[in-house]
Amino acid sequence: MRAAAARWPASGPAAARPAALPFRGPVELTCRFFFRDGRHGDLSNLIKAIEDGLQFGGVLENDRQVIRYGPGTGIYYAEEERTEVRVRELKEVRHEVDGHSVGKRAVRVGDDH
Repeated sequence: MRAAAARWPASGPAAARPAALPFRGPVELTCRFFFRDGRHGDLSNLIKAIEDGLQFGGVLENDRQVIRYGPGTGIYYAEEERTEVRVRELKEVRHEVDGHSVGKRAVRVGDDH
């Protein structure tokens, strides 16, 4: 897994962001949202907010880079409210459905867990 090495503010002028973006290719996004009770937004809107923030913050060039969601993505209930986000770069991408190739590039998820 390649992690963002640079630290920068989540908001502010584009000049405050690093010149090179950490992730340029396809990625897997895992988001775990922890709430104390049932008062929360729907999962798709929560994920979209994270994707938009990753793009605005310069972690992703474009939120279209997210081509799959990781295992465990979802809403959970816990005493401590929090959000856990993991972005994992996909090395090679082979799009297959039932063993049939549907994309140009072959898909392999990185072996780094």
